Amino acid sequence: MKFGPKHLLSFGKAFTIAHCALVLFGAPFFEEILLTTLLSLLISCLIFWPVVVAFDVADLQEIAVILLNRDWLTKPQEKAIYTAYGTVIGAWIGVFPIPLDWDVWYQVTLSDSYHDGGVDRICELTNLVRNQSANPQTFKALLRMNAMHSSSSSSKLHPNEYIIPQVPKIKAMFFCEFDLDKGPVIRVNVEDGDFNLDDVLDSRRFASYSSALIPRDELLNKHVKIGIHTTRMKYKVMGYPVGLQKPEWFSHVPKRTAETYRREKYRFCVCIIVPHEASLDENDYVYELFVEKMTSYLLNAEIEEYFLSDRKDNNVIHDYLRVTLESINSTGEAQFQLTKKNRCYLKILPPYRGREPPDVLPHMVPIIKKDLKLTPDRMCKMDVVSYMLVPKINGIRCVKELAMCTGLDTELVTRCIKALCYFDILALAPLFLYSNNYVATEKLHDFYNDANMIQECLEFVRRRVKRKKTNEIIILQPPKFTDVFRLYLNLKIGQRLSEFVITNDPKSLFVDVRRFIQFGMIRGFLRKLSIYPIVINFCTKGSLLSKFDGTRPLEDLAVEFAIEPMELYNKLKASGKLTFITK
Repeated sequence: MKFGPKHLLSFGKAFTIAHCALVLFGAPFFEEILLTTLLSLLISCLIFWPVVVAFDVADLQEIAVILLNRDWLTKPQEKAIYTAYGTVIGAWIGVFPIPLDWDVWYQVTLSDSYHDGGVDRICELTNLVRNQSANPQTFKALLRMNAMHSSSSSSKLHPNEYIIPQVPKIKAMFFCEFDLDKGPVIRVNVEDGDFNLDDVLDSRRFASYSSALIPRDELLNKHVKIGIHTTRMKYKVMGYPVGLQKPEWFSHVPKRTAETYRREKYRFCVCIIVPHEASLDENDYVYELFVEKMTSYLLNAEIEEYFLSDRKDNNVIHDYLRVTLESINSTGEAQFQLTKKNRCYLKILPPYRGREPPDVLPHMVPIIKKDLKLTPDRMCKMDVVSYMLVPKINGIRCVKELAMCTGLDTELVTRCIKALCYFDILALAPLFLYSNNYVATEKLHDFYNDANMIQECLEFVRRRVKRKKTNEIIILQPPKFTDVFRLYLNLKIGQRLSEFVITNDPKSLFVDVRRFIQFGMIRGFLRKLSIYPIVINFCTKGSLLSKFDGTRPLEDLAVEFAIEPMELYNKLKASGKLTFITK
């Protein structure tokens, strides 16, 4: 490894800390300054350099976390850690017989501040490390979380706490729509107390970017951001334009509503205005989700009650924007009764632990990661969709099946599952099929070195047998780790799971095949090779063959057509019009 300026800077910090610690515990500062400095240098070298060489790190904070975590080390790394520990213990034993009188003014002052702040910080860092599962990915995430905490003035960060990014306050909100006579117009607007809306929304300036807020069909249902420079500062307009097609049952509606849909489609957009700060642009996703949610409430109200097109409720829209603006800026959340049937719940929520919610497809299988303990008290606090959905999740049903057995719309179920994944309650795995092909990834090495994950795996994959008479579920003895690891290694490219089961017979090793595959998929040391059918010849848009464009896996198409994946595969292959790619 190469040593650079970062290593020297970190070593300087380590030397300073060691020197201060020696002085705090009674070492002479002025009388024997040379000897104290040499001792500080020796202790710093014996603690710092072995860890730097063994772990190839340069940051002092990373080294501090490494010294507190010993669960996933190689033997050379263990030797480096023991060298550091031995140095600290030896230094402590060396000064233990010396009485600490704290007779120097700077020792008394520094000792008080040391006990008040330093010990708290060390204990907090220790708990943060030990509460995490010991693997390299978690270790890196832990360092990021701890770094954010050390640079923040907020309260202590615990492992399961939100990482709330800094976001600018909302300066104004407005609702714009497409007027059949005038074009894009602003129907309602509200502003914060100290903000002059004319700087951003004067008629000339609005006309320059209105086509982006009320766009053509190709740009609908997409996030829009527009930078605006005024004489005083920079602002950013963020919106989510949508369009609503004239419904087929459109009859006996209010006169104003009929006029609004005269061109077959009604377009509108809810927008917010925030300061344009380059350092905070990476946190735009926080307001993107918020604006999309605001728009969805208005869209639902229009579909159910013609709330927007009837033109009777401008005051309600104004109140909706005003209450939301004030509440979000003050507390980060808002509630508003939009109509008798629609109540709005809005909240600024960043991704949990820095993770974006995954894309949820109909063929995916949600799996509960935490013990939810569905007691009556907890169930009554759930929203209606979660109340109906969560008890049906068993690790076998896919999203489409869950929608069918609960009687809910697939899109509604998808949103709910996405939100539960957002809060780390659910994980997603592909549809389990014996015709699938699974292979191990490079993360299998991390699994081999992680004792906690190994124990979790053995408990999760052990077979469960159901008695026919009593329906009692009996959990059999846990399998051996050597057998489980060998099974993971035996998964090969080109080998279907059915062939793997016949060859290796996991049942005889007390391994549940479904749970065995699910655990590997969730933990990331297995991946599924999916089949993507691609039509060979040109086909017209909208035809059945146009669905086979190589972007959707076979399982997704099979769920849409309500057919077994292998049956669909055989029919497509027999047609001779498609080719298949496995990846």
